Amino acid sequence: MRRILKRSELMACLISMVALLILTCGRWPAVGWSAQLNLIVGDELGGRPFYCLPVSPGEVFQIEFLHSYDRFPFKELYRIEGHQEIRLLKMVFRSMLNGQGFVHPGVRIRPDGWGEIDNIASFDEKVEFIMGARQHANHRLTLRGTEYTLSDTIEPGTLVVIRVQQAPCNGSFSMEKGDFDDAR
Repeated sequence: MRRILKRSELMACLISMVALLILTCGRWPAVGWSAQLNLIVGDELGGRPFYCLPVSPGEVFQIEFLHSYDRFPFKELYRIEGHQEIRLLKMVFRSMLNGQGFVHPGVRIRPDGWGEIDNIASFDEKVEFIMGARQHANHRLTLRGTEYTLSDTIEPGTLVVIRVQQAPCNGSFSMEKGDFDDAR
């Protein structure tokens, strides 16, 4: 004889299945699947957004600047993992190796003279830095082969934050003509 489940039993079963999905996935299962993700570059203290670039999980972006101490190029490569999830993949730098740097087990000097640190398992919800003047630091962000010179748009001394959010881009973002369309 076949038994028909009561409404309360169906709800209990449904709630149990959703709870199992959340425990398995670590979050609500639909988060990040249907909403558009955007890389937001903004002012940490004032909240003012400077750039809003559509992105997808798995995409890589790079921040490049001149290091304040030895004035050589420094690059940080990041991968977008999802909503509020950024992973630091690698740091590449040029240095005179004068002993003023740092020690890390993964540091190696390539034959071309560039230093590299990879296999970094650093996950964060944001990237932060203080904007330097163009003539001193020249901060740039590269995404999908398009380079954005952040120091052309953001005032020196600004505490900059880069986040991945499920927030719509609107017209208040300072972008060069065509960058938004070309970035996708």
